[in-house]
Amino acid sequence: ACLLIRRAVLTQIGGLDEKLFMYFEDNDWCLRARKAGWKVMYWPKITIVHLGGQSQSNLARQNEIYQRSLVYFFQKHKGRVSAATLRLALVAYNLLVKFKMFFQQ
Repeated sequence: ACLLIRRAVLTQIGGLDEKLFMYFEDNDWCLRARKAGWKVMYWPKITIVHLGGQSQSNLARQNEIYQRSLVYFFQKHKGRVSAATLRLALVAYNLLVKFKMFFQQ
């Protein structure tokens, strides 16, 4: 993500949440800004080149971090029940992925 943010927004809502090691920190920041009354905008004509996969080469570890961040984001903004429901859905999803991979071999 590429974000531009006013100093006043940063002063009001604070910096990025360090509990979100990777993934969803931009979503969290934008949601916090919106909740604080700021307007979040998107300009689709502006492009930024992102070299995908450069931050994490281990796909299994990347997926683990992604899912952990997703659950934390849900708990932070939607509550414990939503996070617990998401955890159960992710367990089922991960089992289905493993099951599918097992039968593709």
